[in-house]
Amino acid sequence: MAFYASLNLTQQNSLWPHFNEFNQFITRTQSILQTGKPDNELLVYWPVYDVWSAPKGKMEMITVHTVDEWLHPTEFYKQSKNLMDSGYSLDFISDDMISKSRVEQGRIQTSEKNQAQVLIIPSTEFMPIETLKNILKLAEQGAHVIFQSKPKSTPGYPIDQAAMQAELDQLWETLNFENGKSEHGNGQVILSNSIQSALEELEIERETLVDSGLDFIRRKTEDGTYYFLVNHSPHEIHQTFSLNVTAEQLVAMDPLTGSRGILESNILGSKTNMSIFLKSGESIFIKALEESIETALPSWPDYSKAERKQDLSTNWSLTFKEGQPHLPSSQQMETIHPWTNQGDPSADDFSGQANYTSNFDLEKNEGKRYVLQVDQVYESAKVWINGEYAGAIWSIPFQLDVTEHLKNGQNSIKIEVASLMANSIRYLDRNGIQWRNYHEINFVNIDYQPFDASNWNTMPSGIGGKVQLLEF
Repeated sequence: MAFYASLNLTQQNSLWPHFNEFNQFITRTQSILQTGKPDNELLVYWPVYDVWSAPKGKMEMITVHTVDEWLHPTEFYKQSKNLMDSGYSLDFISDDMISKSRVEQGRIQTSEKNQAQVLIIPSTEFMPIETLKNILKLAEQGAHVIFQSKPKSTPGYPIDQAAMQAELDQLWETLNFENGKSEHGNGQVILSNSIQSALEELEIERETLVDSGLDFIRRKTEDGTYYFLVNHSPHEIHQTFSLNVTAEQLVAMDPLTGSRGILESNILGSKTNMSIFLKSGESIFIKALEESIETALPSWPDYSKAERKQDLSTNWSLTFKEGQPHLPSSQQMETIHPWTNQGDPSADDFSGQANYTSNFDLEKNEGKRYVLQVDQVYESAKVWINGEYAGAIWSIPFQLDVTEHLKNGQNSIKIEVASLMANSIRYLDRNGIQWRNYHEINFVNIDYQPFDASNWNTMPSGIGGKVQLLEF
């Protein structure tokens, strides 16, 4: 409730006219991620008493600034990260959540919308006796529980430690392990330092798509399963994957543009095979439908290999639309480039929106798709083709399908670029112009020192590299 880091984005900000495009991406993404139910295989216990057991002074600050102290060295973090990197989907569970969970048909239910197949207990120094009792109760009800090691001790005052330790040991001795496994009621408790090996023995399948470098989130709905796939790797990914669902139909959805299409797929056993192409930075939703219900959608285009590339990088005009502190003079460019660091101080100080315009001839082939690709946008761009708004490009890989707006012959193009506020703020501080109007607030830099932008370097603004039209 007292979080202090924030973004002040108002009508005075140079990115404000482009903010709607960003909000549309957030809306599309969150409308899916907040629907349905989590679809995780695992629950991982968070041993908070280990953090509380050795505080600095009177309290350990569990903050993002000190993760190297309270989080990264722990087995909880190492095991969780390893499991996620291996393709398992997981959520975290606390002592209180364990006490309120139940088991139905072998699955651990933490709420009406959240369930998992296995409870993971990473190596833990301190565990309350009640928590261990509740874990064993879940096993009795039919849960699978994997301990990386036996909890060493219990939290509490030293005067009670001997009796509490004896009770903890007695509880643990109720487990009769054979080859690391103990049948307990209707469930099973496994003791294994290799959690992933234990999961493989339980036939808990991971999503192998992560082997390519993709990250994913999975959500379950009444008619199927959503996969949110993101390519955070530095290279493009074009592979065939097997999803851990049986789907009669796969629908691809681009959260940047809202476009949808049917993705070619086939069922093999209990899995669904598909091929996907994502450039570095791209994301996509895949909805795996249990029944084929989308009949009016087109096939999802294959953007993996361009049949033709047309360079549009030459003969551009640049006019400054709106911004501060002053509008620079218009420019003619033999080759498109940023408006900063070109020897014009007024352009270096400018923050706002500017229009790049040009014309090009196209021999348009029917049935082909055309993608506008820009090497670099500083920082956001809106695109018009032949006077029609085609969409926005504000994130890597800076590309946009413009097929529907092109015509055979001569075409016009306008790219409106919105830059950051950094250059105009630097101008204000360099010239001693008062621009801060805050009350009862500390305005500091990242090192909590007085804020001063006068020594900032010029931030690149505009378009960098090539502009190309790709035919698929």
